Amino acid sequence: MNELTQHIDIIIVVIGSSLGSIKASVELDKGKPLFHRTLDIIIGVFSGVAATFYFGAAFNVWLNALLATVGGASGAMVLEVILQMLPSITKKVLKKYISKFL
Repeated sequence: MNELTQHIDIIIVVIGSSLGSIKASVELDKGKPLFHRTLDIIIGVFSGVAATFYFGAAFNVWLNALLATVGGASGAMVLEVILQMLPSITKKVLKKYISKFL
């Protein structure tokens, strides 16, 4: 039991990040295969935990849990937006690069 109380902040952050990431995946990834949804959830959990341990407060566990939830949801959403914008950005960069040399 003592071991659990020492790491309760890490457990709460991972749970909060997982919940935020799953919520974002359910809302954004409707109709996608399970692998894509799982990958978005994993990346969301990672970004939520990373954001919490970077910006989190050492004295307030519940503030860290809220930050993890928002970070997890944002991580899953940012990935989706970047993947939607990538083809148009690549097209613009290639046009600029080709017109520079031709």
